[in-house]
Amino acid sequence: QLQKIQDEGYGKFPEPLSEVFLHWRVFGPDGGLIHSSRYTVSVGGEGAGGLKHVEDDDKEAPCYVLGENTWEPLTLLCKSLRQGGVGELRMRRLPPLPKQEEGGDSNADVSAKLSMMMNKTKGIEELRHCTVRAELERVVQPLAGPEDPRWEGISVLVQERFRAEQLADRGEDAAALVRLRRVVRWAPQVSGTDAAVAANENAAARASIGWLLASRAAPILDLGNVTSDVLAAARRELAEAEEHCTWLEEHRPELPGTRLLRAKILVAQDDDFAGAHHHLCEAQRVAPDDKRVQRELRRVKIELRKEEERQSRAKVLEIRDSLKRARAESAADAREEVVLSLLRQLDQTKVSWETVMETYIGVELKSCQEVGEEAKRLCIQILGRFKDESKEQRPMWET
Repeated sequence: QLQKIQDEGYGKFPEPLSEVFLHWRVFGPDGGLIHSSRYTVSVGGEGAGGLKHVEDDDKEAPCYVLGENTWEPLTLLCKSLRQGGVGELRMRRLPPLPKQEEGGDSNADVSAKLSMMMNKTKGIEELRHCTVRAELERVVQPLAGPEDPRWEGISVLVQERFRAEQLADRGEDAAALVRLRRVVRWAPQVSGTDAAVAANENAAARASIGWLLASRAAPILDLGNVTSDVLAAARRELAEAEEHCTWLEEHRPELPGTRLLRAKILVAQDDDFAGAHHHLCEAQRVAPDDKRVQRELRRVKIELRKEEERQSRAKVLEIRDSLKRARAESAADAREEVVLSLLRQLDQTKVSWETVMETYIGVELKSCQEVGEEAKRLCIQILGRFKDESKEQRPMWET
């Protein structure tokens, strides 16, 4: 990619999260106009269902938040432009034209789709060797915090966290973390009647930061084929999540987000699904309608059942092998006592039908019936329980 700045502009360069008002155009390799932010859609064209594009020179420049909803080529250009600046970026391969963000300009979205449709009718499937030209009309630098003259009170913190949660829901974790960290940085500076609300926003933001970091780190820590740099980064993120969780447990232990975060960290660090299940049940008791808690609790229950099944299978295998040895190797006078002890352990063990079938424990129980009357009674009792539990696990078998 090649960048050409015709006019740098004046004032300060836009910082991340600045509002940038800019018009932009995309030109093809032949110099023909492919798309323009000044386009308006009108009826009367020959193609694309009778629609056509018309450039409106009086159209207001779209507003973008730098680093959040700015198209990648425009983000690159804005780093080199100031207010009033004009620049071009020539790209070997152009990314897809930006789509409408929720609550954004629906006409702009329709216009971008129409441009892509019209390009396809011309046989242009991919936009290659195109030039993006941007005209940065206005820059509004991001809010600096409570000391900023534009500060409008506690509503700023509420809006900031709300926007962060929207970004997180769309999978834009990096952008969400930037805003959440601003809430954590600003909230302690709020005093007076708004201090209590600010403290709540601070706690909620910390819980969200920890959740996002732990969620990103967990799958990486579970992998065995990542580079040392990636693994170190994941551990740093989990360590930061732990710091936020420790703060929350000290200052806001009653929050569902505190329990939720601790559960996530327990799973990420040690695969402690039992401990995570305890914290999630407490979180659900406090906030029964919390969707995030419900999703994580379902996931942990599945993993916990898998872990319990693995432990149960291992114990059944151990008991089965011990029964075989006891029947074959124990002295006649001690054989029945050893077998009875093992059968009582098995009787207290929760066993799924899959484990019964995979371990062939039923075959061994039939052989143990020859050891003595008490052993026979226990074996029949255990086999009956297996059969009854199999009907509960596979109710269709009764039909």
